[in-house]
Amino acid sequence: MLHEVFLALIGYSDNFLTQLLENDSILDSSESILIKRILNIASEYKSLKTFIDSNISVTGVDRSLGGSCSGKEDIQRQPFGVYLQAFCCGLNEVLVPYRKDIADLEGVSLTDPYLPLLTILSKVEEYSKLFEVLNYMIKQMSEQHVHGCQILDLLHREVTCSVNDVKEPLKCIIQSCHVVFFKQLSSWLLYGQLIDQYAEFFIQHVSDAQGTSTSTTTDSFSSQDTNEVLSLEPRRFSRDDSVHKYAIQYTMLPSYIIPSLAHKILFIGDTIVMFGCKPKEKNETGSYMSQYIPSLWGDREVEFFKKLQNLQAMKTFSHTEFEKTVDEFQSCVTEHLWKLAVEEAELFLQLKLMKDFFLLGRGELFLEFIQQADHILQNPRISTSTKAVNQAFHMAARKILINDDTINKFSFMLPGKSSSDVDEIKGSCWHLLTLTYKVSWPLHLLFDSVALDNYNRLFCFLLCVKKTQLNLHNIWRSHMQSRTPCVYESERAVWHLRNRLMFLVDNLQYYLQVDVLESQYMLLQSAVQATKDFEKIQKAHTLFQANILSQTFLLAETISSGSEMKSNPVQSVLAKVLDLCDRFCTSICSWGSDLNESQLLELHNMAQEYEGLVMYLLQLLSGLSLHPCGSHLSQLLLRLDFNRWFSKEHNDTSSYVVENSV
Repeated sequence: MLHEVFLALIGYSDNFLTQLLENDSILDSSESILIKRILNIASEYKSLKTFIDSNISVTGVDRSLGGSCSGKEDIQRQPFGVYLQAFCCGLNEVLVPYRKDIADLEGVSLTDPYLPLLTILSKVEEYSKLFEVLNYMIKQMSEQHVHGCQILDLLHREVTCSVNDVKEPLKCIIQSCHVVFFKQLSSWLLYGQLIDQYAEFFIQHVSDAQGTSTSTTTDSFSSQDTNEVLSLEPRRFSRDDSVHKYAIQYTMLPSYIIPSLAHKILFIGDTIVMFGCKPKEKNETGSYMSQYIPSLWGDREVEFFKKLQNLQAMKTFSHTEFEKTVDEFQSCVTEHLWKLAVEEAELFLQLKLMKDFFLLGRGELFLEFIQQADHILQNPRISTSTKAVNQAFHMAARKILINDDTINKFSFMLPGKSSSDVDEIKGSCWHLLTLTYKVSWPLHLLFDSVALDNYNRLFCFLLCVKKTQLNLHNIWRSHMQSRTPCVYESERAVWHLRNRLMFLVDNLQYYLQVDVLESQYMLLQSAVQATKDFEKIQKAHTLFQANILSQTFLLAETISSGSEMKSNPVQSVLAKVLDLCDRFCTSICSWGSDLNESQLLELHNMAQEYEGLVMYLLQLLSGLSLHPCGSHLSQLLLRLDFNRWFSKEHNDTSSYVVENSV
């Protein structure tokens, strides 16, 4: 009977023992109790053995076809993947001591045919708790369809909560799964390659991350696929690899890897992929990735590989060492990226160009451009408007001796006639103008679509202020060039209003260009020069944009009741002031030498509107400047209300309510 007991304990049939238990006349009651307890342990082991045999060598649909699955859904719902194989390998290794103990007991029974069942039970009962935990995990994996890195998370939770007798075997299993994890991680960190057919890694292609394709689960997972995961031989990149985008699949992210660390890992691999996709290096046959990897890692490639191997060999996962290693990878990548950006892409020159063009740093260029393009953009858009505007831009650039290589990086665009943005009432296209920029590789990481959109918002506002300032100056120039008396000599009120408008616009322009843009640009330059970390440059540039958008009043606020955006109140008042200036300039150009009553009334109304807008603006700036985030408003308030002249003049004036107040 002992041989039948040993056979049952190593996973073979227990029919003979079951029949003995059913026949009460053969066994003593105490023996029946012992055999039942032994069979319970044997049953637990058999479940583990069956699971291992079903999953250790075959994954995916190949395993399912061998069973009795009734439909396609049943096949897809079964566990699969390389992590499952690693789990089974670790599980098999954990069961080796149990099998050895059974073999030793069998050897003892050969020399002692009367070996007590209690001796056998006392030996195998040591594994009872372990088998119970392992079977519980397998049940969870099956019911919750746990696969890939989710298995690591499941193991980690069990290791954290288990006692020592169970904890050590579980550590052995998680170490086996970490072999696959660190092979995939090494491939991603060192070469930017994602070998992950079954979407088991926590970094996935965007299309996979949005919804794992079920078609992959119906494909067989060959030994070649496993070899790819377990080896680090660089593969040749195809053209399609250059358009792949990657994202973190948080459902696959183990809980012991924090999201910020996962983002660093994503950034490193993404950057290496980008190095292999440099536009000028693309060709039909060559492996352009190999041209960048040596220059990126240099002599440290072996060092980094060994660091990952050491992490893989650890029986207990070390969060500190893991984060330290990832930080070293990131430091090396960002430093290499910094060299490419600064030395090859001429980052400082590109930042200067952004300031000169998008932020109107070259004021003389846009002064000439406004004069050249005004007759085009003052009229409704036609099919040739975009071409004509760009010709005017190039002509203006040549007049102030800007070389063609620089000016060719920029061009203007106008929306089509069907665009809802076209102002059919005014017929003007100035506010529709969009400046585009040809970004040098790899500065597309810095000047992405969001950053360029922000620059265009700034450009449109600054150009509007510049054009308004020029129009007000042109009134004076027209007067000085005129040889006959005109409205400006006969009506002092016109000159008075023009001077006050000019004062406000000039001080606004000085505030924007000097107090905001120039000072923030100097801070950006200092931050860029002080680091060799490209990620810090990205943060400095993002902060630069946020600051100038805030201090030029272009940041909109989200209304708490929904996603609707509310414009900045200061920006709304400034828009009304600039609109008043445009209406004033237009009216002056149409008036004759003597003003009639309607023209005098219009002039009076504009003067009243100006006073009300200025007072409202000053009150707004004064109130907002008291807030911690409104300190920059004090500078604009000082320029507009120098020596509190406006405040004293309008001290007794009734408060003005802005029409459609913000």
